Amino acid sequence: MPSGRLVASAQSPTTVRDGLLAGLDGALAQARVARSAVDAWYACSSAAGGLRIVAIGLVRNLTAEAARRASLGAGGRVVGAYAGRLTRSDLAQIVDLAPDLVVLAGGTDGGDRLTICRNAALVAQLGLSCPVIIAGNRAAADEVADTLAAAAVDYRVVDNVMPRVDVLEPAACSAAIRRVFIERIVLAKGFEEAQEFIGRGLVPTPNAVLEAFALVAQGTQRVPGLVELVGIDVGGATTDVYSVAEGRPTAPRVAQRGLAEPYLKRTVEGDLGVRVSAPAVVQAGRAELPEGNDVVPSSYAHRVAREVGVLPGCDDELGWDVRLAAAAALIATRRHAGRLELGYGIEGSYYLQYGKDLTAVPAVIGTGGVLSGRARDPADCARVLGPVVYHHDAPDLLLPRAPRRYVDREYVLYAAGLLAADHPDAAATLAHASLTEIAVA
Repeated sequence: MPSGRLVASAQSPTTVRDGLLAGLDGALAQARVARSAVDAWYACSSAAGGLRIVAIGLVRNLTAEAARRASLGAGGRVVGAYAGRLTRSDLAQIVDLAPDLVVLAGGTDGGDRLTICRNAALVAQLGLSCPVIIAGNRAAADEVADTLAAAAVDYRVVDNVMPRVDVLEPAACSAAIRRVFIERIVLAKGFEEAQEFIGRGLVPTPNAVLEAFALVAQGTQRVPGLVELVGIDVGGATTDVYSVAEGRPTAPRVAQRGLAEPYLKRTVEGDLGVRVSAPAVVQAGRAELPEGNDVVPSSYAHRVAREVGVLPGCDDELGWDVRLAAAAALIATRRHAGRLELGYGIEGSYYLQYGKDLTAVPAVIGTGGVLSGRARDPADCARVLGPVVYHHDAPDLLLPRAPRRYVDREYVLYAAGLLAADHPDAAATLAHASLTEIAVA
Protein backbone atom coordinates (compact mmCIF):
# COMPACT_ATOMS: atom_id res chain seq x y z
CA MET A 1 0.00 0.00 0.00
CA PRO A 2 1.41 3.45 -0.89
CA SER A 3 2.71 5.48 2.02
CA GLY A 4 0.60 8.47 2.85
CA ARG A 5 -0.06 9.32 6.48
CA LEU A 6 -0.46 12.38 8.64
CA VAL A 7 2.70 12.86 10.70
CA ALA A 8 1.71 16.02 12.54
CA SER A 9 -0.64 18.98 12.39
CA ALA A 10 -0.60 22.36 14.08
CA GLN A 11 -2.24 25.77 14.00
CA SER A 12 -0.61 29.14 14.43
CA PRO A 13 -2.06 32.64 13.90
CA THR A 14 -0.59 34.96 11.30
CA THR A 15 -0.57 38.75 11.23
CA VAL A 16 0.22 41.36 8.62
CA ARG A 17 2.88 42.80 10.92
CA ASP A 18 4.78 39.55 11.49
CA GLY A 19 4.16 37.93 8.11
CA LEU A 20 3.06 34.46 7.11
CA LEU A 21 6.42 32.82 7.70
CA ALA A 22 6.24 33.70 11.38
CA GLY A 23 2.99 31.78 11.55
CA LEU A 24 4.60 28.90 9.67
CA ASP A 25 7.48 28.76 12.13
CA GLY A 26 5.01 28.79 15.00
CA ALA A 27 3.16 25.81 13.54
CA LEU A 28 6.41 23.93 12.88
CA ALA A 29 7.49 24.53 16.47
CA GLN A 30 4.20 23.11 17.75
CA ALA A 31 4.59 20.07 15.52
CA ARG A 32 8.28 19.74 16.46
CA VAL A 33 9.35 19.73 12.82
CA ALA A 34 12.42 21.62 11.61
CA ARG A 35 12.35 23.52 8.33
CA SER A 36 15.39 21.53 7.21
CA ALA A 37 13.46 18.28 7.61
CA VAL A 38 10.91 19.22 4.96
CA ASP A 39 11.64 18.05 1.41
CA ALA A 40 8.87 19.97 -0.38
CA TRP A 41 6.32 22.62 0.50
CA TYR A 42 2.74 22.93 -0.75
CA ALA A 43 0.32 25.67 0.24
CA CYS A 44 -3.18 26.89 -0.40
CA SER A 45 -5.15 29.92 0.76
CA SER A 46 -8.78 30.83 0.91
CA ALA A 47 -7.67 34.48 1.21
CA ALA A 48 -10.70 35.72 3.10
CA GLY A 49 -13.20 33.81 1.01
CA GLY A 50 -11.45 34.07 -2.35
CA LEU A 51 -12.10 36.39 -5.25
CA ARG A 52 -15.39 38.27 -5.25
CA ILE A 53 -16.55 37.87 -8.85
CA VAL A 54 -19.33 39.47 -10.87
CA ALA A 55 -20.36 37.40 -13.91
CA ILE A 56 -22.12 39.05 -16.86
CA GLY A 57 -23.54 37.27 -19.91
CA LEU A 58 -26.18 37.44 -22.60
CA VAL A 59 -28.80 34.82 -21.64
CA ARG A 60 -29.21 33.90 -17.98
CA ASN A 61 -29.32 30.14 -18.52
CA LEU A 62 -26.57 30.14 -21.16
CA THR A 63 -23.66 32.56 -21.36
CA ALA A 64 -24.33 34.14 -17.96
CA GLU A 65 -24.44 30.68 -16.40
CA ALA A 66 -21.30 29.70 -18.32
CA ALA A 67 -19.45 32.69 -16.88
CA ARG A 68 -20.69 31.83 -13.40
CA ARG A 69 -19.52 28.21 -13.67
CA ALA A 70 -16.10 29.21 -14.95
CA SER A 71 -15.76 31.51 -11.93
CA LEU A 72 -16.81 28.88 -9.41
CA GLY A 73 -14.58 26.25 -10.97
CA ALA A 74 -11.58 28.52 -10.48
CA GLY A 75 -12.15 28.99 -6.76
CA GLY A 76 -13.94 32.30 -6.94
CA ARG A 77 -17.09 33.41 -5.15
CA VAL A 78 -19.75 34.80 -7.45
CA VAL A 79 -21.36 37.72 -5.64
CA GLY A 80 -23.46 38.86 -8.59
CA ALA A 81 -24.64 37.39 -11.92
CA TYR A 82 -26.32 39.45 -14.63
CA ALA A 83 -27.81 38.67 -18.04
CA GLY A 84 -28.68 40.82 -21.03
CA ARG A 85 -28.06 44.54 -21.28
CA LEU A 86 -27.08 45.97 -17.92
CA THR A 87 -29.57 48.39 -16.37
CA ARG A 88 -28.89 51.38 -14.12
CA SER A 89 -29.94 49.25 -11.17
CA ASP A 90 -27.54 46.48 -12.24
CA LEU A 91 -24.67 48.93 -12.52
CA ALA A 92 -25.37 50.43 -9.10
CA GLN A 93 -25.42 46.95 -7.58
CA ILE A 94 -22.11 46.06 -9.21
CA VAL A 95 -20.47 49.16 -7.72
CA ASP A 96 -21.88 48.31 -4.28
CA LEU A 97 -20.62 44.71 -4.57
CA ALA A 98 -17.03 46.00 -4.99
CA PRO A 99 -15.87 42.92 -6.94
CA ASP A 100 -12.28 41.75 -7.19
CA LEU A 101 -12.96 40.64 -10.76
CA VAL A 102 -15.58 40.94 -13.51
CA VAL A 103 -16.11 38.15 -16.04
CA LEU A 104 -17.68 39.69 -19.15
CA ALA A 105 -19.21 37.06 -21.45
CA GLY A 106 -22.00 37.04 -23.99
CA GLY A 107 -22.72 35.72 -27.46
CA THR A 108 -21.54 32.53 -29.08
CA ASP A 109 -18.77 32.86 -31.67
CA GLY A 110 -20.50 34.33 -34.70
CA GLY A 111 -23.60 35.18 -32.67
CA ASP A 112 -24.75 38.32 -30.89
CA ARG A 113 -21.95 40.84 -30.46
CA LEU A 114 -23.91 43.97 -29.65
CA THR A 115 -24.81 43.13 -26.05
CA ILE A 116 -21.28 42.42 -24.82
CA CYS A 117 -20.01 45.59 -26.54
CA ARG A 118 -22.72 47.68 -24.88
CA ASN A 119 -22.10 46.09 -21.51
CA ALA A 120 -18.37 46.71 -21.84
CA ALA A 121 -19.03 50.41 -22.45
CA LEU A 122 -21.25 50.56 -19.36
CA VAL A 123 -18.75 48.68 -17.16
CA ALA A 124 -15.96 50.96 -18.38
CA GLN A 125 -17.81 53.96 -16.95
CA LEU A 126 -18.10 52.52 -13.43
CA GLY A 127 -14.59 53.37 -12.33
CA LEU A 128 -13.95 49.87 -10.95
CA SER A 129 -10.38 49.17 -9.88
CA CYS A 130 -10.61 45.44 -10.60
CA PRO A 131 -9.63 43.55 -13.78
CA VAL A 132 -12.17 42.44 -16.38
CA ILE A 133 -11.86 39.09 -18.14
CA ILE A 134 -13.34 39.19 -21.65
CA ALA A 135 -14.71 35.71 -22.35
CA GLY A 136 -17.45 36.22 -24.95
CA ASN A 137 -17.99 36.30 -28.67
CA ARG A 138 -14.52 36.29 -30.25
CA ALA A 139 -15.74 38.59 -33.04
CA ALA A 140 -16.41 41.27 -30.42
CA ALA A 141 -13.30 40.76 -28.29
CA ASP A 142 -11.16 43.44 -29.97
CA GLU A 143 -13.86 46.12 -29.73
CA VAL A 144 -14.53 45.25 -26.09
CA ALA A 145 -10.81 45.38 -25.33
CA ASP A 146 -10.47 48.78 -27.01
CA THR A 147 -13.41 50.13 -25.01
CA LEU A 148 -11.94 49.00 -21.70
CA ALA A 149 -8.43 50.15 -22.61
CA ALA A 150 -9.73 53.65 -23.43
CA ALA A 151 -11.12 53.83 -19.89
CA ALA A 152 -7.83 52.54 -18.40
CA VAL A 153 -9.50 49.31 -17.23
CA ASP A 154 -7.22 46.32 -16.68
CA TYR A 155 -8.51 43.54 -18.95
CA ARG A 156 -7.59 40.03 -20.14
CA VAL A 157 -8.96 38.41 -23.32
CA VAL A 158 -9.56 34.65 -23.23
CA ASP A 159 -11.46 32.11 -25.29
CA ASN A 160 -15.23 32.28 -25.30
CA VAL A 161 -16.75 30.33 -22.39
CA MET A 162 -19.57 29.29 -24.74
CA PRO A 163 -18.31 29.20 -28.34
CA ARG A 164 -21.40 27.31 -29.51
CA VAL A 165 -24.89 26.97 -28.09
CA ASP A 166 -24.91 24.55 -25.14
CA VAL A 167 -21.13 23.98 -25.45
CA LEU A 168 -19.26 25.08 -22.33
CA GLU A 169 -15.48 25.59 -22.53
CA PRO A 170 -14.46 27.30 -19.27
CA ALA A 171 -10.80 26.20 -19.09
CA ALA A 172 -9.21 29.39 -20.45
CA CYS A 173 -11.43 31.65 -18.37
CA SER A 174 -10.83 29.59 -15.22
CA ALA A 175 -7.06 29.71 -15.79
CA ALA A 176 -7.21 33.50 -16.12
CA ILE A 177 -9.22 33.74 -12.90
CA ARG A 178 -6.61 31.69 -11.06
CA ARG A 179 -3.90 34.04 -12.33
CA VAL A 180 -5.87 37.01 -11.06
CA PHE A 181 -6.22 35.20 -7.72
CA ILE A 182 -2.44 35.15 -7.43
CA GLU A 183 -2.11 38.79 -8.45
CA ARG A 184 -5.01 40.32 -6.56
CA ILE A 185 -5.30 38.14 -3.48
CA VAL A 186 -1.94 36.52 -2.92
CA LEU A 187 0.41 39.31 -3.91
CA ALA A 188 -1.81 42.15 -2.72
CA LYS A 189 -2.20 40.62 0.73
CA GLY A 190 1.49 40.13 1.44
CA PHE A 191 1.89 36.50 0.43
CA GLU A 192 4.93 37.13 -1.77
CA GLU A 193 7.43 36.01 0.87
CA ALA A 194 5.55 32.79 1.53
CA GLN A 195 5.18 32.02 -2.18
CA GLU A 196 8.88 32.61 -2.76
CA PHE A 197 9.71 30.39 0.19
CA ILE A 198 7.61 27.41 -0.92
CA GLY A 199 8.94 27.66 -4.47
CA ARG A 200 5.59 27.23 -6.19
CA GLY A 201 2.32 29.06 -6.59
CA LEU A 202 -0.27 29.13 -3.84
CA VAL A 203 -3.46 27.32 -4.81
CA PRO A 204 -6.97 28.60 -4.03
CA THR A 205 -8.21 26.32 -1.24
CA PRO A 206 -11.47 25.43 -3.06
CA ASN A 207 -9.38 24.15 -6.00
CA ALA A 208 -7.37 21.94 -3.67
CA VAL A 209 -10.54 20.56 -2.08
CA LEU A 210 -12.05 19.88 -5.51
CA GLU A 211 -8.91 17.97 -6.52
CA ALA A 212 -9.18 15.94 -3.33
CA PHE A 213 -12.79 14.98 -3.93
CA ALA A 214 -11.94 14.00 -7.51
CA LEU A 215 -9.10 11.83 -6.23
CA VAL A 216 -11.25 10.16 -3.59
CA ALA A 217 -13.93 9.39 -6.17
CA GLN A 218 -11.72 8.24 -9.02
CA GLY A 219 -8.92 6.60 -7.03
CA THR A 220 -5.58 5.66 -8.56
CA GLN A 221 -4.13 2.51 -10.06
CA ARG A 222 -3.20 1.36 -6.55
CA VAL A 223 -5.91 2.97 -4.42
CA PRO A 224 -9.56 2.27 -5.29
CA GLY A 225 -12.00 5.17 -5.36
CA LEU A 226 -15.62 5.65 -4.32
CA VAL A 227 -16.70 6.18 -7.99
CA GLU A 228 -19.04 9.12 -7.34
CA LEU A 229 -19.65 11.42 -4.37
CA VAL A 230 -21.03 14.67 -3.03
CA GLY A 231 -18.74 16.78 -0.82
CA ILE A 232 -19.83 19.52 1.57
CA ASP A 233 -17.52 22.11 3.13
CA VAL A 234 -19.36 24.17 5.74
CA GLY A 235 -17.42 27.32 6.60
CA GLY A 236 -17.93 30.47 8.59
CA ALA A 237 -18.87 32.64 5.61
CA THR A 238 -19.78 30.22 2.82
CA THR A 239 -20.80 26.64 2.25
CA ASP A 240 -19.23 24.96 -0.77
CA VAL A 241 -20.77 21.85 -2.34
CA TYR A 242 -18.86 19.59 -4.72
CA SER A 243 -20.16 16.74 -6.85
CA VAL A 244 -18.02 14.21 -8.69
CA ALA A 245 -20.66 12.50 -10.82
CA GLU A 246 -22.01 12.32 -14.34
CA GLY A 247 -25.46 13.37 -13.15
CA ARG A 248 -27.37 12.14 -16.19
CA PRO A 249 -31.07 11.22 -15.88
CA THR A 250 -31.60 7.87 -14.16
CA ALA A 251 -35.39 7.62 -14.42
CA PRO A 252 -37.51 6.91 -17.52
CA ARG A 253 -39.24 9.69 -19.46
CA VAL A 254 -36.74 12.30 -18.28
CA ALA A 255 -34.93 14.61 -20.72
CA GLN A 256 -31.90 16.74 -19.83
CA ARG A 257 -32.22 20.48 -20.37
CA GLY A 258 -29.89 23.44 -19.95
CA LEU A 259 -26.11 23.48 -20.12
CA ALA A 260 -24.28 20.17 -19.94
CA GLU A 261 -23.16 19.58 -16.37
CA PRO A 262 -19.43 19.19 -15.61
CA TYR A 263 -18.30 15.91 -14.06
CA LEU A 264 -16.44 17.91 -11.41
CA LYS A 265 -18.77 20.63 -10.16
CA ARG A 266 -18.47 23.16 -7.36
CA THR A 267 -21.02 25.66 -6.16
CA VAL A 268 -20.58 28.31 -3.48
CA GLU A 269 -23.38 29.68 -1.34
CA GLY A 270 -22.16 33.03 -0.06
CA ASP A 271 -25.15 33.46 2.27
CA LEU A 272 -24.64 30.19 4.14
CA GLY A 273 -22.06 29.96 6.92
CA VAL A 274 -21.98 29.36 10.65
CA ARG A 275 -20.39 32.68 11.62
CA VAL A 276 -20.32 35.66 9.23
CA SER A 277 -23.41 34.42 7.40
CA ALA A 278 -25.30 32.94 10.36
CA PRO A 279 -28.24 35.43 10.20
CA ALA A 280 -28.63 34.63 6.49
CA VAL A 281 -28.78 30.91 7.33
CA VAL A 282 -31.70 31.62 9.66
CA GLN A 283 -33.47 33.57 6.92
CA ALA A 284 -32.77 30.93 4.29
CA GLY A 285 -33.97 28.19 6.63
CA ARG A 286 -37.30 29.92 7.08
CA ALA A 287 -37.70 30.36 3.33
CA GLU A 288 -36.28 27.10 1.98
CA LEU A 289 -36.73 24.40 4.63
CA PRO A 290 -40.16 23.13 5.67
CA GLU A 291 -38.94 22.55 9.22
CA GLY A 292 -36.56 25.51 9.32
CA ASN A 293 -38.64 28.26 10.90
CA ASP A 294 -36.52 28.19 14.04
CA VAL A 295 -33.01 27.15 12.99
CA VAL A 296 -31.47 29.00 15.96
CA PRO A 297 -32.39 32.08 17.98
CA SER A 298 -31.76 35.19 15.91
CA SER A 299 -29.90 36.76 18.82
CA TYR A 300 -27.29 33.98 18.72
CA ALA A 301 -26.96 34.16 14.93
CA HIS A 302 -26.31 37.91 15.04
CA ARG A 303 -23.88 37.55 17.92
CA VAL A 304 -21.64 34.99 16.17
CA ALA A 305 -21.80 37.06 12.98
CA ARG A 306 -20.34 40.00 14.92
CA GLU A 307 -17.89 37.93 16.97
CA VAL A 308 -16.69 35.37 14.42
CA GLY A 309 -14.10 33.87 16.75
CA VAL A 310 -16.57 32.99 19.48
CA LEU A 311 -16.87 29.32 20.48
CA PRO A 312 -19.98 27.71 21.98
CA GLY A 313 -20.06 28.40 25.71
CA CYS A 314 -22.71 25.87 26.73
CA ASP A 315 -24.64 22.87 25.43
CA ASP A 316 -27.38 25.08 24.01
CA GLU A 317 -24.90 27.10 21.96
CA LEU A 318 -23.17 23.94 20.76
CA GLY A 319 -26.55 22.63 19.65
CA TRP A 320 -27.27 25.90 17.82
CA ASP A 321 -23.96 25.67 15.97
CA VAL A 322 -24.84 22.14 14.87
CA ARG A 323 -28.27 23.30 13.71
CA LEU A 324 -26.73 26.19 11.77
CA ALA A 325 -24.33 23.78 10.07
CA ALA A 326 -27.11 21.29 9.32
CA ALA A 327 -29.30 23.98 7.75
CA ALA A 328 -26.38 25.39 5.72
CA ALA A 329 -25.38 21.92 4.47
CA LEU A 330 -28.91 20.93 3.46
CA ILE A 331 -29.85 24.22 1.80
CA ALA A 332 -26.54 24.39 -0.10
CA THR A 333 -26.87 20.80 -1.33
CA ARG A 334 -30.47 21.35 -2.39
CA ARG A 335 -29.31 24.34 -4.43
CA HIS A 336 -26.46 22.32 -5.94
CA ALA A 337 -28.51 19.28 -6.95
CA GLY A 338 -30.55 19.04 -10.13
CA ARG A 339 -34.32 19.32 -10.22
CA LEU A 340 -37.22 17.98 -12.26
CA GLU A 341 -40.04 19.88 -13.90
CA LEU A 342 -43.21 18.10 -15.02
CA GLY A 343 -44.35 18.61 -18.61
CA TYR A 344 -47.07 17.28 -20.87
CA GLY A 345 -46.97 16.28 -24.53
CA ILE A 346 -48.99 14.34 -27.06
CA GLU A 347 -47.69 11.08 -25.56
CA GLY A 348 -48.55 12.04 -22.00
CA SER A 349 -46.49 13.41 -19.12
CA TYR A 350 -42.71 13.62 -19.00
CA TYR A 351 -40.03 15.35 -16.93
CA LEU A 352 -37.35 17.87 -17.77
CA GLN A 353 -34.14 17.65 -15.72
CA TYR A 354 -32.13 20.78 -15.01
CA GLY A 355 -28.75 20.16 -13.38
CA LYS A 356 -27.35 16.92 -12.03
CA ASP A 357 -29.25 13.81 -10.98
CA LEU A 358 -27.43 12.81 -7.76
CA THR A 359 -29.97 10.23 -6.58
CA ALA A 360 -27.64 7.26 -7.19
CA VAL A 361 -24.50 8.86 -5.68
CA PRO A 362 -23.27 6.44 -2.98
CA ALA A 363 -21.32 8.77 -0.67
CA VAL A 364 -21.64 12.17 1.02
CA ILE A 365 -18.46 13.57 2.60
CA GLY A 366 -18.30 16.46 5.03
CA THR A 367 -15.22 18.57 5.69
CA GLY A 368 -14.39 21.90 7.27
CA GLY A 369 -13.93 23.17 10.80
CA VAL A 370 -17.49 22.45 11.93
CA LEU A 371 -17.23 18.76 10.91
CA SER A 372 -13.54 17.88 10.98
CA GLY A 373 -11.38 17.19 14.00
CA ARG A 374 -11.01 14.26 16.36
CA ALA A 375 -12.94 16.06 19.08
CA ARG A 376 -16.08 16.33 16.93
CA ASP A 377 -18.98 14.29 18.27
CA PRO A 378 -20.02 11.72 15.62
CA ALA A 379 -23.64 12.29 16.63
CA ASP A 380 -23.30 16.00 15.80
CA CYS A 381 -21.75 15.12 12.43
CA ALA A 382 -24.67 12.78 11.79
CA ARG A 383 -27.11 15.61 12.55
CA VAL A 384 -25.36 17.78 9.94
CA LEU A 385 -24.99 15.20 7.17
CA GLY A 386 -28.00 13.00 7.93
CA PRO A 387 -30.65 15.20 6.28
CA VAL A 388 -28.66 15.51 3.03
CA VAL A 389 -30.77 12.94 1.19
CA TYR A 390 -33.67 12.73 -1.21
CA HIS A 391 -36.93 13.71 0.49
CA HIS A 392 -40.36 12.55 -0.64
CA ASP A 393 -41.76 15.94 0.34
CA ALA A 394 -39.46 17.49 -2.33
CA PRO A 395 -39.45 14.86 -5.12
CA ASP A 396 -38.30 17.38 -7.69
CA LEU A 397 -34.88 17.75 -5.97
CA LEU A 398 -32.44 15.07 -7.12
CA LEU A 399 -30.47 14.49 -3.91
CA PRO A 400 -28.76 11.17 -3.05
CA ARG A 401 -31.30 8.53 -2.02
CA ALA A 402 -29.26 6.25 0.25
CA PRO A 403 -25.68 7.50 0.61
CA ARG A 404 -23.12 6.51 3.20
CA ARG A 405 -21.85 9.53 5.14
CA TYR A 406 -18.22 10.25 5.92
CA VAL A 407 -16.35 13.08 7.62
CA ASP A 408 -12.80 14.25 6.99
CA ARG A 409 -11.81 13.47 10.57
CA GLU A 410 -8.19 14.63 10.32
CA TYR A 411 -9.06 17.69 8.19
CA VAL A 412 -6.60 16.73 5.45
CA LEU A 413 -8.61 16.72 2.24
CA TYR A 414 -7.25 20.10 1.14
CA ALA A 415 -3.72 18.77 1.73
CA ALA A 416 -4.46 15.62 -0.26
CA GLY A 417 -5.67 17.83 -3.09
CA LEU A 418 -2.40 19.77 -3.05
CA LEU A 419 -0.41 16.52 -3.27
CA ALA A 420 -2.63 14.83 -5.86
CA ALA A 421 -0.72 15.84 -8.97
CA ASP A 422 2.77 14.94 -7.73
CA HIS A 423 1.99 12.04 -5.37
CA PRO A 424 -1.43 10.63 -6.27
CA ASP A 425 -1.13 7.29 -4.45
CA ALA A 426 0.11 8.85 -1.21
CA ALA A 427 -2.50 11.60 -1.45
CA ALA A 428 -5.31 9.09 -2.01
CA THR A 429 -4.13 6.98 0.92
CA LEU A 430 -3.94 10.05 3.16
CA ALA A 431 -7.46 11.14 2.18
CA HIS A 432 -9.06 7.72 2.61
CA ALA A 433 -7.39 7.23 6.00
CA SER A 434 -9.08 10.42 7.21
CA LEU A 435 -12.56 9.48 6.00
CA THR A 436 -14.60 8.20 8.93
CA GLU A 437 -18.04 6.77 8.28
CA ILE A 438 -20.82 8.25 10.36
CA ALA A 439 -23.81 6.18 11.42
CA VAL A 440 -27.09 7.93 10.66
CA ALA A 441 -30.26 6.70 12.34
